[in-house]
Amino acid sequence: MTGNRTTWLHQHDYLGLELDWLAVDADGSLGFFSSAGRGAVPSTCLPTCSELHAVTSIVETLPVVSEVEVLVSKYGEHQSSGRPASALDWLEVARRGIWAFDYDLNSRVGGYRQVVRPHEPLPLAALEADAVLQLARSVRLTLRLASVEWLLPGDDAVFQS
Repeated sequence: MTGNRTTWLHQHDYLGLELDWLAVDADGSLGFFSSAGRGAVPSTCLPTCSELHAVTSIVETLPVVSEVEVLVSKYGEHQSSGRPASALDWLEVARRGIWAFDYDLNSRVGGYRQVVRPHEPLPLAALEADAVLQLARSVRLTLRLASVEWLLPGDDAVFQS
């Protein structure tokens, strides 16, 4: 990492651990990304990794603001399965107006796949929770999450300087 420029880190101290991170897209909307313990992460989220273990707890404090569209069928099963969730699931993230991505371990693509989308994205400007703002502002994207199916680690051009 040079200065504050964001790059993808494929090797980091959190490999093997579930690491969730937030980003802000070109429209000012929030994205939630779950690394599945294997995904590359943006270099600028690492200074806040002491807080990242609490991303799901912080997101849970946000109000439900949107209906959602499940893009990958297995992600619609979490709430109806009757089993307790160990963490905030992607449906609940999207119900809070946040684009939900999961690192896909079973794909040849090898990246973050959008799995649930909110009908009404929550703009960053609507947030009052300081912890969410701090985490989200550490990673800024050049693209619009509304038009992204996959976010592929390796292309640093997706990050704003």
